[in-house]
Amino acid sequence: MMAVPYLRWLGIAILVTTLNPKYAVAASNVEQARPSGIAKIKMSASRSELRQLRDKGYDIAGFNLKTGTADVVITTDQETLSLLAEGFTVKSVDTIDTTLAPDSDYKTPEEVYEILNDWARNYPGLAHLESLGKSLKGTELWGLRISNDAATREAKPAVLFNAEHHSREVMTVEVVLDTAEYLLTRYGSDPRVTSWVDRNNIWVVPMVNPDGSHMVWTSNNMWRKNGRGNYGVDINRNYPYMWSGCGGSSSMPWAQDFHGASAASEPETQIMMKLVERIKPVFNISYHSYSEIVIYPYGCDGRHAEDRDLVESIGKQLADTIPSELGQGTYTPGTAWELLYDVDGSDIDWMYHDHHVLAYCIEVTSDQSGFQPPFSQRQSTVESVRPAWQKLLDRLDQSGIHGTIRDNRGRPLANVSISIHSLDNLKATPGTWNTDAQGRFHAILAPGNYNVRFSAGPLTGDRTVRVADKVVTSDFEI
Repeated sequence: MMAVPYLRWLGIAILVTTLNPKYAVAASNVEQARPSGIAKIKMSASRSELRQLRDKGYDIAGFNLKTGTADVVITTDQETLSLLAEGFTVKSVDTIDTTLAPDSDYKTPEEVYEILNDWARNYPGLAHLESLGKSLKGTELWGLRISNDAATREAKPAVLFNAEHHSREVMTVEVVLDTAEYLLTRYGSDPRVTSWVDRNNIWVVPMVNPDGSHMVWTSNNMWRKNGRGNYGVDINRNYPYMWSGCGGSSSMPWAQDFHGASAASEPETQIMMKLVERIKPVFNISYHSYSEIVIYPYGCDGRHAEDRDLVESIGKQLADTIPSELGQGTYTPGTAWELLYDVDGSDIDWMYHDHHVLAYCIEVTSDQSGFQPPFSQRQSTVESVRPAWQKLLDRLDQSGIHGTIRDNRGRPLANVSISIHSLDNLKATPGTWNTDAQGRFHAILAPGNYNVRFSAGPLTGDRTVRVADKVVTSDFEI
């Protein structure tokens, strides 16, 4: 989950006021106290109480919006007493043993690579495995591109599915692996799958944080951050857009949402940024756990996406497709600040703001399952999420505009700026896209009339395009 920090001391006093946050990482001897339990707290005013917990420095592991209960990580019995003294209603406390590895059927970094590599060998025309770069400790981050021309990079819309920014959230890896397996094993026999794979470049990155995963498997199953020092950085608070911008992360190294010494300071963040900048995905889903919610931009209080109606409409459609595992309806959609608390420096906010990716975070599993439920729940979890990612793949063929920009010799032009203005709502903020390496752009839009403008150095051009219920092709030649 998009958790908040907890300030914990190991029996020593740390004068945090003497630490310049910019140089806080220099305190490499700072360690996080090991969690000992999960306190379940009943709330009367959920949002305000969640913010109180965050402001007091607690690690909120998960939240059930339907019952108004929050799971808070504790490290000592004294913390439970402190919660009671602060006026919170503690319903129960479940002890945890962080030295136990997760269910052995969940995947280690090595096993993820083996699975992806096997698929690349067994489906050479559909699956292309690529090393995206190395983590802080030198572990490869792997991406698998699924397309009917996997080795040739034909110009097509891209979609990205990623998981495990936070290493304790092991079920998220299974969701992304299931997505890839579903597409590869049904291609050629399922017309819907065949169409998705033929028409798109579908990227999966099952494990963004392999160093943190090693920690989960070898020493602390509640480890969330990456492998920097002995404190870690929250990769999903390290992206440049609004980094440390609204109190949605911490400057303290031992905090669970420590945002790092500077924006994009972490190799894992840089790797994901380079991938997005290269493939320019139309859609992204980042999987987290747990809370049964769908989050869309933006994470800072009071802010909404520039094309709010479209972003929220798709987010609500995704949420409506995923049933709660407890039979409590479906997932709940909203921004992080509407549902939980402020979040800054997240991947979905950066993707949307800087690259106009329609990016969503899906928090899978309920508070009854936690971060590492028995592996026997895997099948029901991945099956419940399938309609959401499938809806995005279907949406690529629905209302919008795509095209290719070429020079007068027919060569595609990369990084050409495309601006699309609604002619039906002149007050709407224009959307901006850049062409990919093959000169393509793909804009998801509501039906209506639009002015499409391009700018390539001193050269500009525009045209009016009518969008109905299917995507419209609008190519330009300069």
